[in-house]
Amino acid sequence: MRQVIKTNRIFKYCLSILLFIIFSSGLAQNLCHSSLDHCNELIINTIRGTVPTFNLVKHTSIQEDLSLSKDKKIVIAKNDGAEPINSSKWSKNILDWQTAPIDLSFLNKSERPAGKRGFVKAKGDQLIFEDGTVAKFWGTNIAAYTLFETPKALVQAQAKRLSALGFNLVRLHHHDSLWVNPNIFGSQKLNSTKVINDNAIEKIDWWIKCLKDEGIYVWLDLHVGRSIKSGDGITAFDEISKGEPSATINGYNYVNQSIQNSMRDFNAAYLNHINKYTHTKYVDEPAIAAVLITNENDITHHYGNALLPDKNVPYHSKIFMSKAEAFAIKNGLAVDKIARTWEHGPSKLFLN
Repeated sequence: MRQVIKTNRIFKYCLSILLFIIFSSGLAQNLCHSSLDHCNELIINTIRGTVPTFNLVKHTSIQEDLSLSKDKKIVIAKNDGAEPINSSKWSKNILDWQTAPIDLSFLNKSERPAGKRGFVKAKGDQLIFEDGTVAKFWGTNIAAYTLFETPKALVQAQAKRLSALGFNLVRLHHHDSLWVNPNIFGSQKLNSTKVINDNAIEKIDWWIKCLKDEGIYVWLDLHVGRSIKSGDGITAFDEISKGEPSATINGYNYVNQSIQNSMRDFNAAYLNHINKYTHTKYVDEPAIAAVLITNENDITHHYGNALLPDKNVPYHSKIFMSKAEAFAIKNGLAVDKIARTWEHGPSKLFLN
């Protein structure tokens, strides 16, 4: 009992020292400032449940007073005495982007290389590797230009750093987005997204290889921000491009068969690609733990309204409304309610 009490006292003492160092070093000041003026929150999160969580809140210095004026309107009065942010006083390089404050790579030591336990599968409410081991993931993203412009040596170094930070899952994100140039299809000057660029896919290969070596699993996105172009042979392309050289496929893919075919073609080419460094197809790689078919591309919330008759996309609207009417008749629902995609109720039954 005495030993337990002594241990708790030591922990509290060490914690006090840690918090003192954090605030005296300026770290808290740096992390507590953001675009929301002075009203910010510093959160020190847990790492895989091994460290307690603390919420350290810096309250706003801008006071908001909600009161009723004579004409019964609510006005917001701000304190003119609030001090402006002077970022020149912030401490720099508190966290080095090339290293980790604490090396947690030992958590991945027994998993190197990733995939040694076989493919991960869902069993009940758990993820299980083929050897029966329960899988638990702590992940982050690597996105866009980082995928294609990071030199090989730095990819290796960052894979080691990600492991040291305690991650064992990395999502390769925004590989296809229009604003990334070059992306997985190469230069944006091309008028087609039919072909995966050899140089771009080799960059993805190297990231997967380096992450795998560090015991880090990979999450592949198939579609995030791909925009079709005039050379892709998409039906009613002019309708959705609105005179621009490219057009998003989000939402339209649910009713446009040619877009669906284009997505399938990319998925097949991407997943059947043989990694230059591991000599394994992506589809056969157990280090690839997850595949996302499409990102934030739903018609229940984001893009359902884009297919309505008033959006000036008659080809797509005709197919959408035909499907909506057929669903309403089959299920005894009002067609006009089904078409009100912005409302809860019958429309969501159809869109789901």
